[in-house]
Amino acid sequence: MLASGYQKRVTEILGRVFGNQTVIPEWSVAKDAADMFRGRRTYAPRLDIAVGPFNITRNVEDNLRAIDSKAEHPLIRQMRTRIESPNPNPRCLLAIEIEFSGSSKHILGDFTNASMMGWVGVVIGNSENTEKIRRVGNYAALLHALGKAPSLFRNVLTFQDSEFLEFVSSTGRW
Repeated sequence: MLASGYQKRVTEILGRVFGNQTVIPEWSVAKDAADMFRGRRTYAPRLDIAVGPFNITRNVEDNLRAIDSKAEHPLIRQMRTRIESPNPNPRCLLAIEIEFSGSSKHILGDFTNASMMGWVGVVIGNSENTEKIRRVGNYAALLHALGKAPSLFRNVLTFQDSEFLEFVSSTGRW
């Protein structure tokens, strides 16, 4: 399956789990921003899939309370058990990057975006590059352990594409 088809499938499944309005494919972190990202000519990453609530207004405390309340969703709680700690000031609840063909540099960028933008970040690979993604994840963990990236990467999970579909498709458990 191509990355675009996989993205569509995951978006549909997550839409059933969280509600279609809170699951956005190709979400720019500046989209609908009413905070510091609004109207700025700056880098604004685009996540392959973002799940809200979104932290895009100047009312950060209310935004973070909304995200924290959704973090009690059983699927997110299950993810929480597999990370060291969530991002304390995310742009969205769940930031997903799908990487089926990238270099290690692209994968590290996916880790960085998922970590900085999501309460929980997810990097998904196909069977051909899952091992590379996990090696980059180990590198990111080492950076954190050495104090080189103290607040990054502690909230990122990696999955192979089929593993993630199985994980999120178990909606009967949620």
